[in-house]
Amino acid sequence: HTFVKEPRMTLILDALAQAATVLPAQIAQFYLPPRRGAAPGELVYRPFAIAAADITFASAKYNVQQTRRALRICPIDNSAVPVDWARSTELALDAGDLEKQPDAGVAFASLPGAASKPKSYDDWEKLLSRWLRTEQPLTLLQSPTFKLTSAAGQSERDFRIRLQELARERRDAAVDALRKRYAARVGTLEERLRRAEADLARQQQQASAQKLSSVVSIGESLLGSFFGRKRSTITTAVRGIGRIQDESGDVARAQATAEHLRAELAELQAELEREIDGLAASFDAQSEPLESVSIAPKSSDIVVHFVGLGWVPFKASEADQGAWI
Repeated sequence: HTFVKEPRMTLILDALAQAATVLPAQIAQFYLPPRRGAAPGELVYRPFAIAAADITFASAKYNVQQTRRALRICPIDNSAVPVDWARSTELALDAGDLEKQPDAGVAFASLPGAASKPKSYDDWEKLLSRWLRTEQPLTLLQSPTFKLTSAAGQSERDFRIRLQELARERRDAAVDALRKRYAARVGTLEERLRRAEADLARQQQQASAQKLSSVVSIGESLLGSFFGRKRSTITTAVRGIGRIQDESGDVARAQATAEHLRAELAELQAELEREIDGLAASFDAQSEPLESVSIAPKSSDIVVHFVGLGWVPFKASEADQGAWI
């Protein structure tokens, strides 16, 4: 492109400005507003194809019904394909922000030949519709774990937060189900332990009573022997000692049973906690690789409002599309 600079060629500038606007009436012309801080004498309008369209994305499978407004500019050159929408840029403007008249004092770059022909814009509109349909699908994110798809326009961060909340809800439900599944086994062991501890207490009480009885019998036997009583009292005392030993054995067995049941109950509760921990570690929404789902619009769901000639203000020293003021 060639650029005309202020202030030395005012007459040429005026002529070029007039030539730029004197185009067939079928060609709609728009002027992008310069950003703040740029004087008109520093700027030059460069020609671009500009288009506005509404694209509707619909999918019953993914519960999507969304219409997106697109406003794009695309460079125009003198090649066999003057406009390639793959090189276009989305504008962060509304179509209503476009101006219909140029700013005074801004120079104009030369206009490629194709841009002065109304038929070119018809061709570019067809190319735009095709490109929007095939190359600009609505992309959603999907969780392989939950088979859940993001909402249209939902960011990855917000989608992962949504997944984490869902994972927490499902984990809580799974933990409740797990506790219910273990509840019967835990209840059975707790009841057996309760009975074993009651039996142990009874055996200990009986052993204590037998010890006391035996001590009394031995005392009586010793006194009877001292006073010349029969040996039968001594024999009775000896038998009491044997019963003490029997009671001690019963206590030991009852105690072993209770300890075994306590250990079995502790292991069952530890097993439950391990399974709960496993549920907590089974999903991490922040690290799960997400899949992409593409929804392409139908041809009938693309409405092109216009394809026209857009004049974009640049600094005269800058030629790159990304340097738009």
